[in-house]
Amino acid sequence: MVKITMEIMNILQPIIGLERKNVLFYEMLARPKGVTNIQGFFDKLEATGEIKQFNLRDVVRGLEIIKANPIRISINFSMQTLLDENFLGQVLDVLADEPAKLKQKLVIEVTENHKTDYKMNVVEKAIKALHAQGCVIAIDDINLEGDPRHVLCHMREVSYLKLEGPSWAPNKESSAGDWIVGYNTLGKNIILEGVRDAADLRRAVNLGAAGGQVLEGTLQVLPDLTTKPYVYPWQNKQSDLSLPRLSN
Repeated sequence: MVKITMEIMNILQPIIGLERKNVLFYEMLARPKGVTNIQGFFDKLEATGEIKQFNLRDVVRGLEIIKANPIRISINFSMQTLLDENFLGQVLDVLADEPAKLKQKLVIEVTENHKTDYKMNVVEKAIKALHAQGCVIAIDDINLEGDPRHVLCHMREVSYLKLEGPSWAPNKESSAGDWIVGYNTLGKNIILEGVRDAADLRRAVNLGAAGGQVLEGTLQVLPDLTTKPYVYPWQNKQSDLSLPRLSN
């Protein structure tokens, strides 16, 4: 087990399938106790390199949740971690001991970055290695204005493309719609982030997306579907990992 000295809460944020109105998978968001500036916290982890330990901890935790529940979980990997061969080797060692059916329920999201000098060939190699273990790959927080990860979106191993909320705002629907149509023809599943209400879901359907991710903090989007996030207790408290109810 990866040791983390702080107390971590896991929030499972649902991604809603727009065709069947089901939950495609849950993104596991790690939230440290007592931290209010979440972005600043993760920026510091990136700067110090501690994000690798944090990401490895998420792999272990995500697999624990999947083992206890018949659901699909996604976790986030930063670009920085995917450039580290030692980190990738540790992740692959953890995955190698797990059955194929379990790994197929683990979605690895390649998160946004603020640099353009990452070696994309190294990231592509890491994505292929994770996919070969059976994991599902997603590109997270894509923006339509100069995101260097667009080269990754074309990879055969990538299943989900998650478009950030501002990129499909009402005043940008035309360009977002063209982008979605283009990747739909390549067989990609487009997830639109930042869904606030049923009206946003209807816009997502009209744009041709496969799914919508409920905005963090939003409790109920559809009256006939439980979209409230599931919250797990602090890591240092041994508790039952079973969800109280499931939406599948």
